[in-house]
Amino acid sequence: MENLLDRLRQNLWTTSLAVLLAYFIFFILPPLEWANSLGRRAVGGELDPGFTRLSTEIWLVLSVVVVLFLLGLGRELALNKPLPGSFRLILPPILFSAVLVITALVYAGKSNIPISQIVNLQSLLGLIVISLLVGIFEEILFRGVLFRGALTRFRPVASVIIVSVIFGLMHYVNLFSGQPLGPTTYQVVHAGADGLMYGALRLRLGTLWPVILIHALWNIAVGIASSAMDMAGQISPPASSLTVLSVLVVLPGLLYGGYLLWRWPGWRAAKAEPQ
Repeated sequence: MENLLDRLRQNLWTTSLAVLLAYFIFFILPPLEWANSLGRRAVGGELDPGFTRLSTEIWLVLSVVVVLFLLGLGRELALNKPLPGSFRLILPPILFSAVLVITALVYAGKSNIPISQIVNLQSLLGLIVISLLVGIFEEILFRGVLFRGALTRFRPVASVIIVSVIFGLMHYVNLFSGQPLGPTTYQVVHAGADGLMYGALRLRLGTLWPVILIHALWNIAVGIASSAMDMAGQISPPASSLTVLSVLVVLPGLLYGGYLLWRWPGWRAAKAEPQ
């Protein structure tokens, strides 16, 4: 067993891709419909209370933590302090989240939809819990396992970009649970842009936990904003409003992630040493 684990650790990039493939296959099993775990939300109307997915998300988190430790990457979960001077880098994503929610609520308010109809205490609590679990699972899998594997083959900036592209494409798994191609493709672009920001933050901060929290916060903001815009659209579809929301969802991650990579002092560094 130990010899097998040693071989897997020595070929970490290939191993991490195999782990990702295993989760992909698991998600598309028709009887299970696990695909909801990659960012899919009930479309239209009020927020899904979310607790129906709780056991699934807990299982996914536990499984990926086990994988992390088996591959000798347990230190990824260490509560390390962010690198000196880097903590301020999490402030823009917090601002993006606030602006997104406020913009969506303003549009919903123009349709005379009260906030209590968009999100109540139960749905908000469910959204927070599920978003945190999803953030933990996805960040450990992509910015933990896959990113560490990529670093054994590619330079850090290239690793961030490659993992963000794979992160986005992975969301095509939602097609297997019945989500239409158009919304799924938009979700893939959205996730890829966000993945660039998460990867750049992981690189700049030097620790995973702040990225997990930012990921969860952004999912909460998108969930509330999408629910608000869905309800407003059911009353009088605001095409221009939906365009603004789409821009607010996709552009921040793409632009901020690109900026963080461009400003990273070691962006020309040679390929990282194998982990």
